This record gives sequence, C-alpha cells and structure tokens, in this order.
Amino acid sequence: MKAMRWMLGAMLLCIAAAANAVPSFTPMIDGVKDAGWGNTPDHLTNSVALNPNTFNLDSGLYVTDDAEWVYFGYWADNDPWADGKSVHVHILIDVGSTAGGGTFACWGASNVFYGMTYKPEYDLVMQWNTDNQNASFTGLNTWQFFSWVQQPEITTDAGGGSQWTEVGIRKNQIGTPAQGAVLNLSMWLRPAWDTQGGVACLPAQANFPSDNGATGASLTVQFPYTIQHVFGDAIAPRLLSAHQIDRDRVELLFNEPMDPIRLNNTGFYNTAGTWPLTGVESVTGLTSVLYNSGDFITGNLYTIMCSANIRDAAGNPIDPAFDSLSWTGQQYSDVLFRVVDGTATHDTIKVKGSFNGYHEYDPSWQGGSKLMYDNGTNGDVTAGDHIFSLSFPLVPNGGTPNFEWGAEDEAGNWLIVGGNQSFSLADTNDITVTYTIPAPTTSDVTVTFRCDMQCVGVAFDSVSVAGPFNGWNGQVMADGDVNGQYTLDVLFPTGSTQEQEYKFRYHVAGGTEWESVANRLFTINDDFPTQDLGNRFFNDQVCAPNALTVYQVAGDAVLRWDGPDRANFEVFGHTATDSIVFNGTLLGTTGNQTFTVTGPLSPAQFFQVRSVLPY
Repeated sequence: MKAMRWMLGAMLLCIAAAANAVPSFTPMIDGVKDAGWGNTPDHLTNSVALNPNTFNLDSGLYVTDDAEWVYFGYWADNDPWADGKSVHVHILIDVGSTAGGGTFACWGASNVFYGMTYKPEYDLVMQWNTDNQNASFTGLNTWQFFSWVQQPEITTDAGGGSQWTEVGIRKNQIGTPAQGAVLNLSMWLRPAWDTQGGVACLPAQANFPSDNGATGASLTVQFPYTIQHVFGDAIAPRLLSAHQIDRDRVELLFNEPMDPIRLNNTGFYNTAGTWPLTGVESVTGLTSVLYNSGDFITGNLYTIMCSANIRDAAGNPIDPAFDSLSWTGQQYSDVLFRVVDGTATHDTIKVKGSFNGYHEYDPSWQGGSKLMYDNGTNGDVTAGDHIFSLSFPLVPNGGTPNFEWGAEDEAGNWLIVGGNQSFSLADTNDITVTYTIPAPTTSDVTVTFRCDMQCVGVAFDSVSVAGPFNGWNGQVMADGDVNGQYTLDVLFPTGSTQEQEYKFRYHVAGGTEWESVANRLFTINDDFPTQDLGNRFFNDQVCAPNALTVYQVAGDAVLRWDGPDRANFEVFGHTATDSIVFNGTLLGTTGNQTFTVTGPLSPAQFFQVRSVLPY
C-alpha cells in the first residue's frame, strides 16, 4: 500500500514538472539563450511541415514568467523559400481557460481559423525581414467585439531568422493573470505577409500545414502553462513616444498600461507653451491622443510633459526621468482616394493601403480600412453618384517606394482586379488617385481553362486552377485524353466581375506548388455563352525541342523535330555551327514540328530550332 502511494506521488510530481519545464526567472532579452531557459521546452512535438520540412517549430516553445512579465523563447527559422518576404510567427494566448475569444487569425491570414476549446484572447505576432533576418516588429492583438485590434508595439523582443528568439510581454497587457492561472498556448508559422495560410503549428496537427501557406485549416490544439510568480508592479511607468497622427493630433505611448481616468485629464499635461492643448480625444491602456486647437506647423518644435498625476494601473507615478518628450511638426500631402462604382452595386466601400495609423508609409498595411464617402463630404464632390471618395493626409516619403492601395466592399470583398493600385508621393503637393470598378457580366459564361504540364519536369498528383472565383482554393483540372493538357470549365454567373485573375498549381505528396508568374488576367466576354482562354504552359515555361533532322529535297532543306505539342518554334540558319541563334538569321516561325527552307542553300548551312510560347 505504501508503494502504491509512493508511485502515485511520483506521477503527480512528474505531471507538475511537465507543466512548467522552465523555472521562473528573468531572461535578458537580447537574442542569446540564457542558461535559465534550460534545454527542455514547455512543449515539443514534430511539426510535420511539408515543403520545405526544415521550416518548422521542432525545437519547441519555452515559457517562463516573473513578477511583471511573461516570456517566450524559441529557435526561429529563416526564409527557406528565398522570396524576400517577411516571416511571421503567431503565439496564441488564452488566459484562464475561457471559451470566448478569437475564431480566426489576425493580420489577414484568412485561411487559418481558431477552433481550439479555449479561444485565444491574444494573438502575439512577431515578424522578421529576410534581408537581415532580425526581428523587425512584434505586435500584440487583442480580441474585441468579434475582431482583432492591434495594440501599440511595446513588447520586448530580440532574435529573428536562424536565431534564438525571445519576446517578453507585460502581464497587465494580457489581463494580469494571477499566480496559478493557466495560459492555454498555441503557436504557428506563416511564411510571408501575403500568404493566407500557415505552414506548421505547435502542438502539431497533421492537417494544418501547407506548402508556403497557400492553404490552411483550423487550429484545434493547445498546451497549458501555469503562471509561477505572484504579480507585482512597483516600477514607475515611462513615456515612450510622442507621435503626431495628423495635422492637429498627437499620440502619447507609454510602456505599460496606465490609469485611463488620469490619462483623460488635460490638467495633468503641460505643453511648455509650445502649443495650445485643447483636450484629450481618446485613451487606451497604453495611449493618450491629444489634440491641438489648430494645426501643428511643419518644422516647428513641440513639447509635452506629464505630471506626477499620470500613473500606471498599479498607481505608480510616471518616472520623472521619462515624463516629457518633444517632436517636430510633420508635413503632409492630401491624397484624394476615389473609387467609381459605375453600376451602383455597392452601399459601402473602404480604402486601405501601405500606410499606418500615423499616416506614414508602411509596407505591412497596418493602417486598417478607412470608410469612403458618397455624401458630398470628406472630399466627395457629388452626393449619391456612387463615386466614393476620401481625402486622407499622408506623410510624403520622397517618392520611393510607391504607396500601394486598394478597396473593399461592405462584405469585405477585395474590389481591385490585378495588382494593387499605386502612386508616388514625393512632396506635399496634393494628388488624386482613382480606381473604376469593372462592370459585372450581364449573362452566364462558361470559361475553359487549359494548363499545359508537358514541360514540368517533376511527377505530380493533380493540377488545379485558383482565383477569386473559387476563393483561391483551387479546382481540380482533368487530362481526359492524356496529352499533358489539363482542362476545366468554370461557370461565371451573371453579375460576375468582368476582369478576372487566376493561377495554376500542382499538388504532390500533400503539398502545393504554385506558378511563380504574376497572376494571369482575362476579361469575361459575355457576348457569348462560352469562352476558351487557350492553352497556357505552367509557369510560362516551354521545353526545348529535340531530335532535329534535316533532309534535302530538290534543292530545299526540310527540317523535322520532336518538340512540345502546342508550342511555337523559331527556325534559325547560319553558315557556322557556333551560336546559330545569336549570329544566324531567323528563317521563320511555325506551330508545326516541320519547316521547309527553300533553296538555293549555301554549301555550308546549319540550322537550330528554338521553342517559344505561342501567346
């Protein structure tokens, strides 16, 4: 009986140890793994990533906490696709085992859903750019009223691609979990900012990963972490930044959650006479937005000082060494965005683009969607004409890189066909940019897609075509006559957008390989019930012909060769064997695998045939 009790006690001790593999300690957030992390992560499972399988989370996730912070550590991967796009890692946090929380991923990963038992209230996203592999951004997103709201970047982070990576977040940013509270955690990889799905997750799920994030699934697994340390905050808060939002507003950012009642009191601020503070427009736990009775003048120096009455949520007065900041008045250009809805289809249109909440250039589009107007205000000229407009100030960036933008409708559908719209903003001169929504079709049209796979040099299981018409999820094509050309008929019903885009992809061993060419474009011709887009070689790559044979027939030369069906061929002639294509003469182009060169022929005549795309 004593032996049984001893064995039970040992089992309970093992379970407790597994729940918190890393003891409570305070790591130095510098991208170097401290000894306190140990060598046993809080969770470790093979991530079953597909292609390449080196892009994974197989080193596990380490978690610890101290009085004020929760810390995460992991070994990060770099950019295995070498596409130069920023890699993202999501860490999902549920506090206290609650059923309410986020049901889908933040930051536009529309193919990733959160189906775990305890929905996350927080989605912590870390990004590193692939030019130097160093962490460039970490943002905490909170679930509020059925959507994600990104908080200001005040997390502490270090690391990035191919490095030990660690991030710390204050406990009072995630609801101040008490000692013994359980955090239910998940983690997943997103290979680029513009992919819609993930690649690997932790804990692992066999049905989650996809090649380069082209598709996704529902995350359903979590692992628990128990808060080890009693919460305590005796450190004075700091004013981190004073950032002008637009011509007459400035945002103050603090390094930890503050007392909102005190932030909302204009008497607790001092401008040192540099500008007339009119009032407090809004406050959050971390920010206070103050507005000027006039405009901040470009180039002038402005100051804001916080009194000791500004305190954090724990009641600590602001640190007197970090209670004031100055900034220089920003310059702006008014950009008038216009979207023409010629068929009066939409009631609501929103614009979004490569700018942030401070109206500055931002390639990650963190500024969100802005409502456009058709009521004669905010830059709109004529009310009710279905030309939606918004006059929006932006900070010029010298002209490069170009700002990009687009629009979405009342249902969140992207209205831009083809690439994003773009414009240059070199100086403070105001500009107008306009996009006209293509008119919808007036009748049903069945469109035939044809993908030529005979020059793809790898074995594959299936081929599909993807575009906005199927949510970019793909529809499988068929090669009925086994000639290397895969086809699919797709019905575009009345009311479809005339301007369409698509890409081909093939599938092998559960992975997906997309074409690397730009999205293919076509216009639906609704004058006829059917439309054939013609043959398109996968990736626009056509293989070389072979077995060229030359016959002389009555003074002419007849050329025959084997080559890819449905390709065109250029025939070159030269009097020497070197560089026939470059130094010789183009004799003609044909869609056949034979060509006749009429005489008279030179005594020494050499020929070469080159495959080319027929479109």
